[in-house]
Amino acid sequence: MANSKDTNPNKYSLIFIIIGIMIAVGLFFLVRKTWDTYLKVNDERNQLESKVSATTALVSQKQTEEAAFKDLKNYFPTTEADIAALAAALESNAAGSGVLLVLNFDDFPERTPIAGSQLYGLNYTATVDGPYQAVTSWISRLETLPYFLVTNSTSVNLSAETTGVKAIIEGVIIMGEE
Repeated sequence: MANSKDTNPNKYSLIFIIIGIMIAVGLFFLVRKTWDTYLKVNDERNQLESKVSATTALVSQKQTEEAAFKDLKNYFPTTEADIAALAAALESNAAGSGVLLVLNFDDFPERTPIAGSQLYGLNYTATVDGPYQAVTSWISRLETLPYFLVTNSTSVNLSAETTGVKAIIEGVIIMGEE
């Protein structure tokens, strides 16, 4: 009888150990599945954060470029009022240089070949009459204007009206399209 009592406790211990191992294995697979899900979700979160970061950078870059484009658009007149402002700037430069200025513009803008592209532009002719230094001063002031002007031809001759020179400048005002 003593022998059977000794095997019973060992038998129960063995059963508890087997049950404990089964519970541990079951928990391991349960935890592993949860851990794998966590890792997968964490990877997806990291990818999404990366995409959000890239998108935020693109939005910031777009806003910067839109602001720069808006500033750049100011260099390209688009309306008659813009052309009138350009003419006023040219006349102001003429008054500041001490020359007589006569401006002629084409009636309508047209496509003009400039630097290998067909750009929208308005042809103009500026006749500048006055002392040589004043005329060259006015011409150099053209570079300070906030517009893109292309000079196609320039001729300078003695003036019949004054004791100075007469310069005839033909060119194109590059315009924006609206």
